[in-house]
Amino acid sequence: MFYDDKDDELKNEENITENGEETNKEEEPKVADDYEVERQDARDEENRTTDYYGRNYHGDNGNKPEKPRNDSYMSKKTVGLIVALCLVLSIICGVCASAVTQAFRDGRVETTTNNKNSSTEETVENTETTADTTPVVIPVEPVDTTGAVAIPTISPVTGGTRYGSYADVVEKCINSVVQIEVTEEASSVFYGTYETKGAGAGVIYTTDGYIITNYHVAGAATKGITVILYDGTQYEGQFICGDESMDLAVIKISKNDCVAAQISDSASVRLGEDVLAIGNPLGYGITVTPGIVSALSRTVTIENTTMVLMQTSAAINSGNSGGGLFNMEGELIGITNAKVGGTSVEAMGYAIPSEKVIKCINDFANYGYVTGVARFGVGVRNYVQIGRMTYSGLISVSSVTKGGTADVCGIQVNDIIYAINGTECTSFANLNKILTRYKVGDTVTVTVLRPTVEASSAASYNSYLKSCEEVQLQVTFVEFNPGN
Repeated sequence: MFYDDKDDELKNEENITENGEETNKEEEPKVADDYEVERQDARDEENRTTDYYGRNYHGDNGNKPEKPRNDSYMSKKTVGLIVALCLVLSIICGVCASAVTQAFRDGRVETTTNNKNSSTEETVENTETTADTTPVVIPVEPVDTTGAVAIPTISPVTGGTRYGSYADVVEKCINSVVQIEVTEEASSVFYGTYETKGAGAGVIYTTDGYIITNYHVAGAATKGITVILYDGTQYEGQFICGDESMDLAVIKISKNDCVAAQISDSASVRLGEDVLAIGNPLGYGITVTPGIVSALSRTVTIENTTMVLMQTSAAINSGNSGGGLFNMEGELIGITNAKVGGTSVEAMGYAIPSEKVIKCINDFANYGYVTGVARFGVGVRNYVQIGRMTYSGLISVSSVTKGGTADVCGIQVNDIIYAINGTECTSFANLNKILTRYKVGDTVTVTVLRPTVEASSAASYNSYLKSCEEVQLQVTFVEFNPGN
């Protein structure tokens, strides 16, 4: 608390007696540790105290206060009060900001935030109808087979012999699991373009060298693929096809006498069943770890992609990706692809169920893409451009795939995807998770904010959102090849 430089006379406070008579009784000065000054020279003035309002008292003689020195000082309690006031103001500002945001969400517009960098742009499959509320009836069948990939299909095996030990299982299937080493191109502001290396695993599913792995191990952008068999021989691998959203890919080596895995239908797997994970942890080489099936169906979000996976207690580490999860008949029941990390987490690994693997591979072979998946068919970005300013946190359409649901139903470039069936689209991960609830043929209500002429000249973020037209679309997800 700073002393006032004014040299006013002190006034005695008026006191009211119980019978209503006024007296001019002077209050005794209150001297408390909370108001003790920190400077030594101030402590020496025994009769001086300062009340809450900064008025100066000099004992009972009623003399005028001395004019304070120029070196002002604060009491400890004053500093505390200032800090408390700052905290209160911060809380009030936060509450006001939340109220403004909620006001927009409750009205015609929404503002969402997202962890993506505002300059990034991703492609997400979407679908919508015209502004008409009448659903558009569209055939569910695949549109064509022109994108079919010349790869073998998979027929699941049944009625295998159950082995009595892990060793017997390993002896049967270990030669069908391979190490995969990849080279990819990366870029950085400081280092420019450079190469990176990674390691994973794969499972051979045909004798002529077709291998299943994860898309994040070997994808379309992978520059170099080296496949190492269990006996140590190395082959150059070639990417054939894959689907990033399913995290599955097919690569091939030039070898006609490979040991192929037998693939079972995971629909028959039981909770608690013994399993073996075989992969290439940390790039050390083919390694076997035992476990059980911990959960048959677990929803997991990995790098903005939501998947339904099988959970296992078998150790899954970096490098196990693309490897196999085998039952006690030595049959493949899953492709391992993820784990939960952290010092407080143990034995929480995941695998793509073989039921989904079989469907994906057969769809690649027959259509060139995975069918039945709810897709919008648009490219999206997580920002909007208003004048020379960029604002992140909105799912804005950057491109529309010809023949996709968005194209058929009237979604336009620069439309903002606000909500699907009332669920807000707040990020790429959130949008993808919502889409996993639906399949081709399902109809949903999509709320779109469509920029108007007024929006193009908006001076601020809020005025831009307010000027957007809200459009309710009844969207039926259609079948189309997202790669076209």
